[in-house]
Parts: sequence; C-alpha cells; structure tokens
Amino acid sequence: MTPPREPPRAAKLLAVAALASSGCGGASPLLHPAHALPDGVVEAGVGPAAQLVVGDASTKITEARETTVIGARPLGDAALRYRRGAAAIAALAPGVSSVLTARTGLSAGVEAGLTATGRGLRVDARKVLDMGPLALSLGVGGTGVRGRPGASGDDELAGLSVEGVKGGGVDVPLLLGWRSDAGLLSAWAGLRGGYERLGGEVCLRCDGRDGVTSQPVSWSAGRAWGGGLIGLRAGFRHVFVTLELDGAYQRVSGKFDDGLGDVRVSGFTVSPAGAISGRFY
Repeated sequence: MTPPREPPRAAKLLAVAALASSGCGGASPLLHPAHALPDGVVEAGVGPAAQLVVGDASTKITEARETTVIGARPLGDAALRYRRGAAAIAALAPGVSSVLTARTGLSAGVEAGLTATGRGLRVDARKVLDMGPLALSLGVGGTGVRGRPGASGDDELAGLSVEGVKGGGVDVPLLLGWRSDAGLLSAWAGLRGGYERLGGEVCLRCDGRDGVTSQPVSWSAGRAWGGGLIGLRAGFRHVFVTLELDGAYQRVSGKFDDGLGDVRVSGFTVSPAGAISGRFY
C-alpha cells in the first residue's frame, strides 16, 4: 500500500494564507521593530488583531442599532442614523481578524514587507537609520482593500452587507526603537498616518425587518487617519513574539447615491495585535 504523500509546500502556504486572511476586522498592524532585518534575511509571522471603535463613531453605530429594534418607537431621522452607522462600519471595519506578515532585509538598511489581513493587502518599504541600540525608521505603505464575498456587517448592524466595499490607500509610519545588545528584546514607539479611498455597493436594511427593505446602493468615502503606536518583541535567533498597540483618530466623509446627502463620521480606533514569527537566514 502506497503511503499518503505529504501535501506540497505551496499547498501548506496557501492554507496558512487562508487562515491568516480570516475575519474582516480593519486592523492593519506593522508588527515589526524599528531596526531593519539584515541583508537577505526573511521573516514571516502570523497572529491575531482586533479593531475597536470608540468615541463618536461608536455612538453612531449604537444609534444605528436603535433604528433596527423591532417594535421600537420610529425615529424621525432613522434613515440618516442608519447610514451613519453603516458608514462607520464599512470604513472602520470593527472586528477581529488574523494577520500574515512577510518581510525581507535589503541592502543599506532598506527593508520591504507584505501584510495580508481579511480586509486587504499592504505592501511597504522603509529606510532605517541604525544607531546601535537605537534606530529610526521611516516607511511608506500602500494598501488594497478587496471586496469580500459573503462579508457582512450584520453582526454589528442588522441588515447591513459590506461585501462590495473595495478601495486603496497609503500610509506613512515613523518609528524610534531600542534593541538589547543580544537582540533578545526590542521596543519601539512611533507615529503613523494615512488616507484611504473606498467605494462599492453597500446593502442597507437587507434583512426586511419591519417591512423595510433596500437594494444595494453605491457608496464612496474617504478616510483620513493619524495616531501612534507602541510595540514590544522578545525572542532568540529564529523565533520571536511581537505585541503591538495602535491608536488613531479617524475621520470618514462619504456619500450614498440614494439622494439622502453626505455622511460624516469621526472617532477613535484602538487596535491590539500580536504575532509569532520565524526568521530564515
């Protein structure tokens, strides 16, 4: 009897990527220290991340939920309230997701990376000024937000479907970090800001509750954000554990093409993340 063959390496990588892209949360952590990888070294990691929405944006989501309660007293501006909450969910994507990262060191303190989440893909490059135990890193990243068939905002807001939302954006992170002499510990803090343009079809009130139904409508929005982050890493040679906490002020300005005008939402997001990574020399 022929023993079962081991799955090819490509199939294993696809399985890991599928796991890492599960969930639709909008967190997009860096998960790397300020110091760059040595030339030719590759590092890959996987872990969880979450996007928590607080402040005015969270209030808008709560107000939108109140319009979906069966039997509740109808609100005069229910349609506008629902759209504000829908815009916050579509643009900020609160929730949990997995993250897959891959990075490689290039020449002269330059590093390139790729980060995949359930919401999209980020490609970045950065230049690092190495000052021994300290390092200063300046980077730029481009993000693509993909449509997610089957994705729904219904867990956050009844009747909402955001599977048609797509877009792209750019962000700039600036990091200052420290690394121990043996490289066992690293810590960093920094600033990060960016802009994202989103669009596509969003289905509002698609659950038909209270006899209210809707067809998908076109939606477009811009999201500007800025904030800070802190990170900590521990490990030795080939295996590292990384923790990161990001916080940002978010401002969303969008429009649903159904004649009800513009929708603006602002607030804060808090995004904890972690990863276990392996380094290949």
